[in-house]
Amino acid sequence: MMSISPKQARLLRLIGLNLGIAVAYIVGKSIGKAPIAGGFSPVWPPTGIALSALVLFGKEALPGVLLGCFSSLWTSGLPFLPAFGISLGNLAEALLGAGILRSYGFRPSLSRRRDVLLLAIPAAVLGAGVGATVGSISLGFAPPHDWGKAFDGWWTWCMEDLLGVLVVAPPILTLATQRKIRNRHPIRARLELASLFVMAGLLGYFVFGGTLGNAAVQFNLTYALFPLVLVAADRHGPRGGSLATFATAVSALLAQHLGTALSGSVAGRDYLILLAGFLALLALTSLLLAAGGEERRARSRELRGQARLMELATEAIGMASPGGRVLRLNTAARDLFGIEPTRPLRELRVVDVVAPKERHRFMKEILPQVMKTGSWSGDIVVRNLRDGTLIPTRHFLFRMDDPLDGRPEAFGSIGHDLREAQRAEAALRQTQRLESLGVLAGGIAHDYNNLLTAAMGHLDLARELVDADHPATPHLAAVTTLSERSGALTRQLLAYAGKGGAEKAPIDLHRLVGDMAELLRSTLSRKAEITLTLEPDLPMIFGDPVQVEQVLMNLLMNASEALEDRPGGIRLGLRQERLAADEIARRFPGFDLAPGTFVALTVADTGIGMSQGTMDRIFDPFFTTKTLGRGLGLSALRGILQAHQGGVEVHSEPGKGTKFTLVFPAMEG
Repeated sequence: MMSISPKQARLLRLIGLNLGIAVAYIVGKSIGKAPIAGGFSPVWPPTGIALSALVLFGKEALPGVLLGCFSSLWTSGLPFLPAFGISLGNLAEALLGAGILRSYGFRPSLSRRRDVLLLAIPAAVLGAGVGATVGSISLGFAPPHDWGKAFDGWWTWCMEDLLGVLVVAPPILTLATQRKIRNRHPIRARLELASLFVMAGLLGYFVFGGTLGNAAVQFNLTYALFPLVLVAADRHGPRGGSLATFATAVSALLAQHLGTALSGSVAGRDYLILLAGFLALLALTSLLLAAGGEERRARSRELRGQARLMELATEAIGMASPGGRVLRLNTAARDLFGIEPTRPLRELRVVDVVAPKERHRFMKEILPQVMKTGSWSGDIVVRNLRDGTLIPTRHFLFRMDDPLDGRPEAFGSIGHDLREAQRAEAALRQTQRLESLGVLAGGIAHDYNNLLTAAMGHLDLARELVDADHPATPHLAAVTTLSERSGALTRQLLAYAGKGGAEKAPIDLHRLVGDMAELLRSTLSRKAEITLTLEPDLPMIFGDPVQVEQVLMNLLMNASEALEDRPGGIRLGLRQERLAADEIARRFPGFDLAPGTFVALTVADTGIGMSQGTMDRIFDPFFTTKTLGRGLGLSALRGILQAHQGGVEVHSEPGKGTKFTLVFPAMEG
């Protein structure tokens, strides 16, 4: 077998395309009847065929259009010169119409009323005028060269060409561009469209076939076609309307060719002129109705998409009437303002969701600016109607004006909850402050530790130089004890700074927590009920057992002291958690944790709790609420967790106890 190259395949496609256009043009000529020697037909199909081909295929269709147009040289029965002129007029008409449509952004789908008007007025009317004028001039060169009679058929020629564009071009264009029927039941839709097409043809033949024998009565029956064609346009868009109109026109041409129409009677020519006017009116009405329906459907799809986007948006979006009544809120706005999904909005005013202290500013400053400039943006406190919570927000308010008279028809708002941003900003400031304190404490502790090491060395030498019964011996021993305590203090400072020396190894937290709870049970408050909830088979963590024990002991002692010698509970828990990046950022701000699997250790008590001011400072070095405390326990805890790539989360309320949640990265395997 011979293989065809892509270039050859394209050439064959072009040849087939242009031959098809030429054949369709010639067949269209045989169906219509040229306005030559007094002939008249309501529709001249070749005009619509040539225009459609140039619109759809551009220059590729030009050879086929040329071949079809110049077929008049041997089919019109006229001498060469007038036949050539008529052919040239047909070509100029098609080129002019296609050029106008292309230059004004015409869409062949006819889904906009603008496209229908472009096709009907500049393309069809101007093109028909050019074609009829050139054709009439060409007829003047035909024997007996009667120029007066040559222009007798100018109006009918224009009408035929105009109808050729309005009746024949739309079904070709819509069938070529609207490839898919947008319907849940496409087969049913196709059957319905085919039924409407057949019904329009049958009804058209009955109406135009002259079966009643009375032109006046027959013409009145033509309006029975309007409901059928308009239903097709409404149900199936431009494709349905154009096909129903085309079927009506075909039935009229068929009746004419079969000799059953009234065009052969005395009033036949007048009847055909009225018929042409009717077909033009029917075509324009159906196309405009269909295009309007398509525009409404497109607008409806656009509005549904906008509504869906609005509903899915994480920002609070709402709309209100000029009188201040709430018209619409998306889910985020209902959540922000505490409005249940089932609650009707018509009873709600905009000022209802504004914090009481902000209402005066809202009414006197914000709304006047929106009315004057069209928009306002800034921070404003709103109120949650469900629980009364005051929420800081950043809102953008804007005015929506009526496009016809410019008066405000609604107000829109887009709001963002600032609570999370404020918490993140506060956490960042706290982290930066603690990091700077850690650098300072680490530097001081490091230098102090060097000096202390040297001092203790000299102290050891001094003790070796004196006898045990020397009067200075007890004093040297006391200095040694104090130096060791100073060393412990230094190690705590270094731990807070995350620079403490650590000997890391795999740790079984389940065993360590159980052992520490049993060991410290006698040390903790006797009125404390200790509860352990430890998940089995937890992964190991990698860390310094001594430092982890120090952290746990510190938390247990704090929990015991928070009970203040009152009956209460201390809960110890261990579980495995998988943390994503967004959850880490929300729960552990200031800690550099990688998303993954963690072992979570919780220590919770039912003690006195802490205020927000106390919680903001609990990790500061030397900050303490105890009379004899040094304020280094929790600061060292934070440093130890940072050294272990872990984090801590604290929840506490005065009178409701405190809960610490510590997370350590789980070892793989």
